[in-house]
Amino acid sequence: MTSAVAAVVVDNGEPTLERCLVSLRSQSVRPLILVAPGPQTNMEVASKYADRVLPPADGIGRARVQAVLEADADYIVSCDSDTVYDGRYVEYALQSLQLFPVVKAGIILPLDSGGGDPLAWAESFFSPLIPYEFALAFRKKVFVDAGLDREDYSNPRADIGVHLARRMFFVLNDPRMTCWTRLPTKGAVLFKENYLLSALGAMVPVATLGGVIGFSLLS
Repeated sequence: MTSAVAAVVVDNGEPTLERCLVSLRSQSVRPLILVAPGPQTNMEVASKYADRVLPPADGIGRARVQAVLEADADYIVSCDSDTVYDGRYVEYALQSLQLFPVVKAGIILPLDSGGGDPLAWAESFFSPLIPYEFALAFRKKVFVDAGLDREDYSNPRADIGVHLARRMFFVLNDPRMTCWTRLPTKGAVLFKENYLLSALGAMVPVATLGGVIGFSLLS
């Protein structure tokens, strides 16, 4: 099994950057660590723990793609600085990538105070269905051959997860790969605010009407 693996860490000033990098440096299979910084990155911490810190890129997706392309490795572990990784995370990812082109962490848990938020645990439960960029690992050749580096990342929030899931029909969830991240994510909060509450609001008049009809039938 090859150990030619790079951990690509995207950061934009997250206070957990040091914890993320320490968890990657402490892996049973040590990856080459590349940090793709944002404008608020703590460069002192990044330089202390990373093997290489790249020039800042415009947007999350472009930063991640730049790091993937510049990584001198056959396998890529895509990480974010607000996530801490189990000590055998990279080892398990490499084992699974011998058989599959793309794998994903099978267990994603809330980090720190997020564990007290019911929405965080709800998102953790559904996380196997979501192509989070911080929990993906893939063969670099598959990424390039699929043209994922040429997708539109002009939106600063655009990232590789959706594009990768669209091009790859099967992404294995490896139950051995565990990480802890900031949950709920911004996406989950927006979903709750824009869709869940709207759905509940639409149910209220329906439930009220049903109650009125039921009361009329009983009386």
